[in-house]
Amino acid sequence: MSAEVNGFLDGVERDPLSDLFQMVACPKINLWDSPDREKVVATYDHGTPILILDEAENSDGRLFLKVRPIFSLRRGWVSENFVVRSINNAQGHR
Repeated sequence: MSAEVNGFLDGVERDPLSDLFQMVACPKINLWDSPDREKVVATYDHGTPILILDEAENSDGRLFLKVRPIFSLRRGWVSENFVVRSINNAQGHR
């Protein structure tokens, strides 16, 4: 993948049945050590620009993305539900 911003961490509630629909329900988003989420390695704010480095399914079949915030060298895994991909990378979005 290219070394340009290709997404943002996103804590907006997308469930239309939720009282928090279209509001920032998760202002802080955890990055995990693996797609199976054993240990939090970092926490970043909603809206943090990221590089998407890899993707993998966890043992439950949920898609996780390996990401790195553009201002940090720390890497971690986050559920695809907490990422909005940039338009120039939308074709790869599942």
